[in-house]
Amino acid sequence: MASTTPTAHVLCVGPLLLDRLTFLSDDLERIHPAGNALIFSAVAARMGLKVAVAGQTGADDNGDIIARFLEIHGVGSSHVRRLAGRVTKVTKVIIDLDGEWRRESANIDVFPYIDAEYVQTICGLEAYTNLHFAGLNALVRVAPDATARLLKSYRECGVRISFGLTVSRCDLKFLEGLIESPDILFCTESEYWSLQQAVKGPSDLFDSVRRSRFENCVITRGKHGAIAKWCGSEFYRIRAIETTQRNTLGAGDTFSSVTLAALLSGHPIEAALSIASVAASKSIANLTWSEWIESNEGLRELAATLSDKNPMPNIVRRIEPTEGDHDD
Repeated sequence: MASTTPTAHVLCVGPLLLDRLTFLSDDLERIHPAGNALIFSAVAARMGLKVAVAGQTGADDNGDIIARFLEIHGVGSSHVRRLAGRVTKVTKVIIDLDGEWRRESANIDVFPYIDAEYVQTICGLEAYTNLHFAGLNALVRVAPDATARLLKSYRECGVRISFGLTVSRCDLKFLEGLIESPDILFCTESEYWSLQQAVKGPSDLFDSVRRSRFENCVITRGKHGAIAKWCGSEFYRIRAIETTQRNTLGAGDTFSSVTLAALLSGHPIEAALSIASVAASKSIANLTWSEWIESNEGLRELAATLSDKNPMPNIVRRIEPTEGDHDD
């Protein structure tokens, strides 16, 4: 599957929410935008793409935080609907002394990230060349039929489709049926096994991905990096870059978001994965995933420093299908 050109115009649909972060290292607390939809849209805009986000938030102070975040990053927000009387979802997350995170709680009620009435307003918009479903599991959980209807409307328009999975409980058989073989799929190792409805170990992952019907997928593996399958027959192993670990929350979403944004900016897959690995390591080394993205160094400058013709060989390695699954 060939990458698109830098003229891509992306619509990102997904849960719009916040994390309430508590850092045990200094008892610091922050309210911070969260989820793949917000991470991807900010990353894509910072890398120079034209991107808009679609979803629903509450008409409350937390919804205002999300609105300001989108404005700061230059993300189109005309499709965002604010719901009167609803509270924007906030998840409580603890960041441990070693930088690892754990989710403690979220709102008890299921927030309507999208619904049938709302979907009617964003179906089949001709302005977009790409549609990214961020947090597909959560969308299927709250509005399966509306999610399917929205996806169908863009398939009929001929746009390129990509998906980011989450750990939200939903009808996995229904979800799996939404994904076509040429689509681009991003997920963690555990999310991949959930999608396959199988319980297997790390040594089985590569062989399963090689045999799967998915032609374009990127699977993150935490400290073990990531693996990728591209165009159905190209396979890559991506090394995790060692760094000082301050906060691992959002690193996987940063990796996936930068990979997709780089591809949509015209970079080939090896360069996109290299850029993403560096970005994920920068994310982990900062207090929050957005701290480095918003810095003067910037993602566009990073992308420009990595040659498409010579991606960093110590980060991304193309492997043969017969090599099997093992960590470098």
